[in-house]
Amino acid sequence: MKRRRIAWLLFGVLVSLGCNEEKALIDEARAQHDEGELDTALASLERVSRNKPDTDVDREARKLAATWLIDAADADANPHAARVRLVQALEQDPTSGPAQARLCRLFLRTKQYPAAKQCISGGLEGKKDAPAAIVDEVEAALAAHDDASSNAERKKLLASPSSHHWKALVERYPDSQEAKAAKERLLRFDSLCDDLDRFLVPLRKEIERQAAIAGPIGAAAMKKGRDGRIATYEAIAAEAEKKAKLMKNAAVDADVHAAKKDEEPAKKPLHAALWALSDSAASLAEQLERNAVENLDSYDASATAALTRWSTGFTGVRDRVEKQVAAVEETCGTKRD
Repeated sequence: MKRRRIAWLLFGVLVSLGCNEEKALIDEARAQHDEGELDTALASLERVSRNKPDTDVDREARKLAATWLIDAADADANPHAARVRLVQALEQDPTSGPAQARLCRLFLRTKQYPAAKQCISGGLEGKKDAPAAIVDEVEAALAAHDDASSNAERKKLLASPSSHHWKALVERYPDSQEAKAAKERLLRFDSLCDDLDRFLVPLRKEIERQAAIAGPIGAAAMKKGRDGRIATYEAIAAEAEKKAKLMKNAAVDADVHAAKKDEEPAKKPLHAALWALSDSAASLAEQLERNAVENLDSYDASATAALTRWSTGFTGVRDRVEKQVAAVEETCGTKRD
Protein backbone atom coordinates (compact mmCIF):
# COMPACT_ATOMS: atom_id res chain seq x y z
CA MET A 1 0.00 0.00 0.00
CA LYS A 2 2.82 2.35 0.84
CA ARG A 3 4.45 1.80 -2.54
CA ARG A 4 1.18 2.43 -4.35
CA ARG A 5 0.66 5.68 -2.43
CA ILE A 6 4.17 6.83 -3.32
CA ALA A 7 3.52 6.03 -7.01
CA TRP A 8 0.36 8.11 -7.03
CA LEU A 9 2.17 10.96 -5.33
CA LEU A 10 4.92 10.87 -7.95
CA PHE A 11 2.33 10.80 -10.73
CA GLY A 12 0.59 13.83 -9.24
CA VAL A 13 3.89 15.66 -9.00
CA LEU A 14 4.67 14.93 -12.63
CA VAL A 15 1.21 16.09 -13.77
CA SER A 16 1.57 19.22 -11.71
CA LEU A 17 4.96 19.91 -13.21
CA GLY A 18 3.55 19.36 -16.72
CA CYS A 19 0.67 21.74 -16.10
CA ASN A 20 3.03 24.30 -14.62
CA GLU A 21 5.19 23.99 -17.72
CA GLU A 22 2.22 24.70 -20.02
CA LYS A 23 1.09 27.56 -17.80
CA ALA A 24 4.59 28.95 -18.04
CA LEU A 25 4.40 28.76 -21.83
CA ILE A 26 1.10 30.65 -21.81
CA ASP A 27 2.60 33.32 -19.55
CA GLU A 28 5.56 33.52 -21.93
CA ALA A 29 3.19 33.90 -24.86
CA ARG A 30 1.39 36.76 -23.07
CA ALA A 31 4.70 38.54 -22.54
CA GLN A 32 5.63 38.07 -26.20
CA HIS A 33 2.24 39.39 -27.29
CA ASP A 34 2.65 42.44 -25.03
CA GLU A 35 5.96 43.09 -26.80
CA GLY A 36 4.17 43.12 -30.15
CA GLU A 37 5.53 39.73 -31.25
CA LEU A 38 2.23 38.15 -32.25
CA ASP A 39 3.57 35.34 -34.43
CA THR A 40 6.09 34.35 -31.78
CA ALA A 41 3.35 34.36 -29.14
CA LEU A 42 1.14 32.21 -31.35
CA ALA A 43 4.00 29.74 -31.79
CA SER A 44 4.28 29.46 -28.00
CA LEU A 45 0.57 28.78 -27.70
CA GLU A 46 0.85 26.20 -30.46
CA ARG A 47 3.44 24.36 -28.35
CA VAL A 48 0.91 24.22 -25.51
CA SER A 49 -1.76 22.71 -27.75
CA ARG A 50 0.69 20.27 -29.26
CA ASN A 51 1.91 19.11 -25.84
CA LYS A 52 -1.50 18.91 -24.17
CA PRO A 53 -4.17 18.35 -26.85
CA ASP A 54 -7.83 18.27 -25.86
CA THR A 55 -7.18 19.51 -22.33
CA ASP A 56 -8.31 22.60 -20.44
CA VAL A 57 -4.93 24.22 -20.96
CA ASP A 58 -5.15 23.49 -24.71
CA ARG A 59 -8.57 25.12 -24.88
CA GLU A 60 -7.29 28.11 -22.93
CA ALA A 61 -4.39 28.52 -25.37
CA ARG A 62 -6.65 28.27 -28.41
CA LYS A 63 -9.16 30.80 -27.04
CA LEU A 64 -6.33 33.21 -26.31
CA ALA A 65 -4.84 32.73 -29.81
CA ALA A 66 -8.25 33.36 -31.41
CA THR A 67 -8.70 36.57 -29.40
CA TRP A 68 -5.29 37.89 -30.41
CA LEU A 69 -5.89 37.03 -34.07
CA ILE A 70 -9.23 38.84 -34.06
CA ASP A 71 -7.57 41.90 -32.52
CA ALA A 72 -4.86 41.75 -35.19
CA ALA A 73 -7.49 41.56 -37.94
CA ASP A 74 -9.29 44.60 -36.50
CA ALA A 75 -6.03 46.57 -36.52
CA ASP A 76 -5.00 45.61 -40.07
CA ALA A 77 -6.12 47.93 -42.88
CA ASN A 78 -5.19 45.34 -45.50
CA PRO A 79 -8.34 43.26 -46.17
CA HIS A 80 -6.36 40.27 -47.42
CA ALA A 81 -4.15 40.19 -44.33
CA ALA A 82 -7.18 40.70 -42.07
CA ARG A 83 -8.98 37.79 -43.73
CA VAL A 84 -5.98 35.53 -43.16
CA ARG A 85 -6.02 36.42 -39.45
CA LEU A 86 -9.74 35.75 -39.14
CA VAL A 87 -9.45 32.39 -40.84
CA GLN A 88 -6.62 31.54 -38.46
CA ALA A 89 -8.81 32.60 -35.53
CA LEU A 90 -11.55 30.23 -36.68
CA GLU A 91 -9.02 27.43 -36.98
CA GLN A 92 -8.09 28.02 -33.35
CA ASP A 93 -11.69 28.40 -32.21
CA PRO A 94 -14.22 27.06 -34.74
CA THR A 95 -17.13 28.29 -32.59
CA SER A 96 -15.94 31.92 -32.55
CA GLY A 97 -18.88 34.17 -33.39
CA PRO A 98 -16.73 37.34 -33.26
CA ALA A 99 -14.32 35.94 -35.88
CA GLN A 100 -17.11 34.69 -38.17
CA ALA A 101 -19.10 37.94 -37.98
CA ARG A 102 -16.00 39.97 -38.81
CA LEU A 103 -15.25 37.69 -41.74
CA CYS A 104 -18.77 38.32 -43.07
CA ARG A 105 -18.26 42.06 -42.70
CA LEU A 106 -14.93 41.80 -44.51
CA PHE A 107 -16.62 40.08 -47.46
CA LEU A 108 -19.11 42.92 -47.52
CA ARG A 109 -16.46 45.64 -47.43
CA THR A 110 -14.60 44.03 -50.33
CA LYS A 111 -17.90 43.82 -52.27
CA GLN A 112 -17.98 40.02 -52.32
CA TYR A 113 -21.74 40.07 -51.86
CA PRO A 114 -22.55 36.38 -52.56
CA ALA A 115 -19.80 35.32 -50.12
CA ALA A 116 -21.07 37.78 -47.51
CA LYS A 117 -24.62 36.49 -47.91
CA GLN A 118 -23.53 32.87 -47.56
CA CYS A 119 -21.33 33.79 -44.61
CA ILE A 120 -24.11 35.53 -42.69
CA SER A 121 -26.90 33.07 -43.57
CA GLY A 122 -25.10 29.78 -43.00
CA GLY A 123 -21.70 30.58 -41.58
CA LEU A 124 -22.97 31.72 -38.17
CA GLU A 125 -24.60 28.37 -37.45
CA GLY A 126 -22.94 26.83 -34.42
CA LYS A 127 -20.98 30.00 -33.63
CA LYS A 128 -21.10 31.57 -30.18
CA ASP A 129 -21.33 35.20 -29.08
CA ALA A 130 -21.48 36.75 -32.56
CA PRO A 131 -21.64 40.54 -32.05
CA ALA A 132 -25.20 41.63 -32.81
CA ALA A 133 -24.03 45.05 -34.02
CA ILE A 134 -21.81 43.51 -36.72
CA VAL A 135 -24.45 40.98 -37.78
CA ASP A 136 -27.08 43.73 -38.03
CA GLU A 137 -24.67 45.91 -40.02
CA VAL A 138 -23.97 43.16 -42.56
CA GLU A 139 -27.63 42.12 -42.89
CA ALA A 140 -28.77 45.73 -43.41
CA ALA A 141 -26.07 46.38 -46.01
CA LEU A 142 -26.92 43.18 -47.89
CA ALA A 143 -30.62 44.07 -47.88
CA ALA A 144 -29.82 47.52 -49.27
CA HIS A 145 -27.60 45.98 -51.95
CA ASP A 146 -30.29 43.48 -52.93
CA ASP A 147 -32.86 46.27 -53.13
CA ALA A 148 -30.60 48.40 -55.31
CA SER A 149 -29.82 45.43 -57.55
CA SER A 150 -33.46 44.46 -57.94
CA ASN A 151 -34.40 48.08 -58.59
CA ALA A 152 -31.84 48.28 -61.39
CA GLU A 153 -33.03 44.96 -62.82
CA ARG A 154 -36.69 46.03 -62.70
CA LYS A 155 -35.94 49.23 -64.59
CA LYS A 156 -33.82 47.36 -67.14
CA LEU A 157 -36.55 44.78 -67.78
CA LEU A 158 -39.23 47.43 -68.14
CA ALA A 159 -37.06 49.48 -70.53
CA SER A 160 -36.58 46.45 -72.76
CA PRO A 161 -38.64 46.36 -75.97
CA SER A 162 -39.04 42.59 -75.57
CA SER A 163 -42.28 41.19 -74.20
CA HIS A 164 -40.56 38.16 -72.66
CA HIS A 165 -38.62 40.59 -70.46
CA TRP A 166 -41.91 42.19 -69.33
CA LYS A 167 -43.26 38.76 -68.45
CA ALA A 168 -40.12 38.01 -66.47
CA LEU A 169 -40.55 41.32 -64.63
CA VAL A 170 -44.12 40.44 -63.62
CA GLU A 171 -43.07 36.97 -62.48
CA ARG A 172 -40.04 38.08 -60.43
CA TYR A 173 -41.38 41.32 -58.93
CA PRO A 174 -45.19 41.01 -59.03
CA ASP A 175 -45.88 43.77 -56.48
CA SER A 176 -43.58 46.42 -57.96
CA GLN A 177 -44.64 49.54 -59.83
CA GLU A 178 -42.59 48.35 -62.79
CA ALA A 179 -44.58 45.11 -62.88
CA LYS A 180 -47.80 47.12 -62.98
CA ALA A 181 -46.55 49.04 -66.00
CA ALA A 182 -45.39 45.80 -67.63
CA LYS A 183 -48.85 44.27 -67.16
CA GLU A 184 -50.42 47.24 -68.96
CA ARG A 185 -48.04 46.71 -71.86
CA LEU A 186 -48.79 43.01 -71.96
CA LEU A 187 -52.50 43.75 -72.35
CA ARG A 188 -51.71 45.03 -75.84
CA PHE A 189 -49.87 41.80 -76.49
CA ASP A 190 -53.15 40.01 -77.27
CA SER A 191 -53.28 41.68 -80.69
CA LEU A 192 -50.34 41.91 -83.07
CA CYS A 193 -51.97 44.63 -85.15
CA ASP A 194 -52.82 46.76 -82.10
CA ASP A 195 -49.16 46.49 -81.08
CA LEU A 196 -47.77 46.92 -84.59
CA ASP A 197 -46.11 50.31 -84.03
CA ARG A 198 -43.76 48.72 -81.51
CA PHE A 199 -42.22 46.80 -84.40
CA LEU A 200 -42.69 49.04 -87.41
CA VAL A 201 -41.40 52.29 -85.89
CA PRO A 202 -37.90 50.91 -85.06
CA LEU A 203 -37.95 48.88 -88.27
CA ARG A 204 -38.45 51.96 -90.44
CA LYS A 205 -35.80 53.85 -88.50
CA GLU A 206 -33.37 51.01 -89.14
CA ILE A 207 -34.17 51.02 -92.86
CA GLU A 208 -33.42 54.76 -92.94
CA ARG A 209 -30.23 54.31 -90.93
CA GLN A 210 -28.86 51.57 -93.17
CA ALA A 211 -29.91 53.46 -96.31
CA ALA A 212 -27.97 56.49 -95.08
CA ILE A 213 -24.85 54.35 -94.56
CA ALA A 214 -25.24 52.85 -98.04
CA GLY A 215 -25.67 56.36 -99.42
CA PRO A 216 -24.46 59.72 -98.09
CA ILE A 217 -22.67 58.55 -94.93
CA GLY A 218 -20.62 55.95 -96.75
CA ALA A 219 -19.87 58.31 -99.63
CA ALA A 220 -18.74 61.06 -97.26
CA ALA A 221 -16.52 58.61 -95.35
CA MET A 222 -14.71 57.57 -98.50
CA LYS A 223 -13.80 61.17 -99.24
CA LYS A 224 -12.03 61.60 -95.90
CA GLY A 225 -8.37 60.94 -95.22
CA ARG A 226 -7.30 57.50 -94.09
CA ASP A 227 -7.61 58.17 -90.35
CA GLY A 228 -10.99 59.83 -90.79
CA ARG A 229 -12.28 56.90 -92.84
CA ILE A 230 -11.07 54.37 -90.30
CA ALA A 231 -12.71 56.23 -87.42
CA THR A 232 -15.99 56.35 -89.38
CA TYR A 233 -15.82 52.66 -90.30
CA GLU A 234 -15.23 51.65 -86.69
CA ALA A 235 -18.14 53.81 -85.50
CA ILE A 236 -20.42 52.32 -88.18
CA ALA A 237 -19.38 48.78 -87.16
CA ALA A 238 -20.05 49.40 -83.45
CA GLU A 239 -23.50 50.86 -84.11
CA ALA A 240 -24.35 48.11 -86.61
CA GLU A 241 -23.59 45.44 -84.01
CA LYS A 242 -26.02 47.06 -81.54
CA LYS A 243 -28.76 47.43 -84.15
CA ALA A 244 -28.34 43.83 -85.27
CA LYS A 245 -29.13 42.64 -81.75
CA LEU A 246 -32.06 45.05 -81.45
CA MET A 247 -33.64 43.85 -84.71
CA LYS A 248 -33.01 40.21 -83.81
CA ASN A 249 -34.77 40.61 -80.46
CA ALA A 250 -37.67 42.34 -82.19
CA ALA A 251 -37.91 39.48 -84.70
CA VAL A 252 -38.08 36.95 -81.87
CA ASP A 253 -40.78 39.01 -80.13
CA ALA A 254 -42.79 39.24 -83.34
CA ASP A 255 -42.58 35.50 -83.77
CA VAL A 256 -43.96 34.75 -80.29
CA HIS A 257 -46.40 37.68 -80.19
CA ALA A 258 -50.02 36.70 -79.65
CA ALA A 259 -52.13 37.25 -82.75
CA LYS A 260 -55.80 36.90 -83.46
CA LYS A 261 -56.80 34.49 -86.18
CA ASP A 262 -57.07 37.10 -88.94
CA GLU A 263 -53.72 38.62 -87.88
CA GLU A 264 -51.71 35.43 -88.33
CA PRO A 265 -50.76 36.19 -91.98
CA ALA A 266 -48.88 39.29 -90.74
CA LYS A 267 -46.52 37.39 -88.43
CA LYS A 268 -44.35 35.70 -91.04
CA PRO A 269 -43.50 38.78 -93.16
CA LEU A 270 -42.98 40.92 -90.04
CA HIS A 271 -40.55 38.41 -88.59
CA ALA A 272 -38.77 38.10 -91.95
CA ALA A 273 -38.41 41.88 -92.36
CA LEU A 274 -36.93 42.35 -88.90
CA TRP A 275 -34.61 39.38 -89.31
CA ALA A 276 -33.41 40.62 -92.71
CA LEU A 277 -32.44 43.99 -91.21
CA SER A 278 -30.69 42.20 -88.33
CA ASP A 279 -28.70 40.08 -90.78
CA SER A 280 -27.85 43.13 -92.86
CA ALA A 281 -26.55 45.07 -89.86
CA ALA A 282 -24.65 42.04 -88.52
CA SER A 283 -23.02 41.51 -91.93
CA LEU A 284 -21.92 45.14 -92.06
CA ALA A 285 -20.47 44.96 -88.52
CA GLU A 286 -18.59 41.77 -89.33
CA GLN A 287 -17.14 43.11 -92.59
CA LEU A 288 -15.99 46.35 -90.97
CA GLU A 289 -14.54 44.66 -87.89
CA ARG A 290 -10.91 45.59 -87.42
CA ASN A 291 -8.33 43.14 -86.19
CA ALA A 292 -6.22 44.77 -83.47
CA VAL A 293 -2.96 43.73 -85.18
CA GLU A 294 -4.06 44.58 -88.72
CA ASN A 295 -2.09 47.20 -90.61
CA LEU A 296 -4.04 50.47 -90.89
CA ASP A 297 -3.57 50.76 -94.64
CA SER A 298 -4.68 47.16 -95.09
CA TYR A 299 -7.79 47.71 -92.93
CA ASP A 300 -8.61 50.95 -94.73
CA ALA A 301 -8.53 49.25 -98.11
CA SER A 302 -10.46 46.15 -97.05
CA ALA A 303 -13.10 48.13 -95.12
CA THR A 304 -13.65 50.51 -98.04
CA ALA A 305 -14.16 47.58 -100.39
CA ALA A 306 -16.46 45.86 -97.87
CA LEU A 307 -18.63 48.96 -97.41
CA THR A 308 -18.93 49.33 -101.19
CA ARG A 309 -20.06 45.72 -101.57
CA TRP A 310 -22.50 45.98 -98.67
CA SER A 311 -23.99 49.25 -100.00
CA THR A 312 -24.61 47.67 -103.39
CA GLY A 313 -26.32 44.67 -101.81
CA PHE A 314 -28.46 46.77 -99.48
CA THR A 315 -30.73 47.88 -102.32
CA GLY A 316 -32.03 44.32 -102.66
CA VAL A 317 -32.44 43.98 -98.89
CA ARG A 318 -34.44 47.20 -98.69
CA ASP A 319 -36.73 46.20 -101.53
CA ARG A 320 -37.54 42.84 -99.89
CA VAL A 321 -38.13 44.45 -96.51
CA GLU A 322 -40.45 47.08 -98.00
CA LYS A 323 -42.53 44.37 -99.66
CA GLN A 324 -42.72 42.43 -96.41
CA VAL A 325 -43.79 45.54 -94.49
CA ALA A 326 -46.44 46.24 -97.13
CA ALA A 327 -47.81 42.72 -96.62
CA VAL A 328 -47.97 43.26 -92.87
CA GLU A 329 -49.76 46.60 -93.25
CA GLU A 330 -52.20 45.12 -95.73
CA THR A 331 -53.17 42.38 -93.29
CA CYS A 332 -53.54 44.74 -90.33
CA GLY A 333 -55.14 47.45 -92.47
CA THR A 334 -57.79 45.01 -93.65
CA LYS A 335 -58.44 44.08 -90.06
CA ARG A 336 -58.82 47.69 -88.98
CA ASP A 337 -61.29 48.60 -91.74
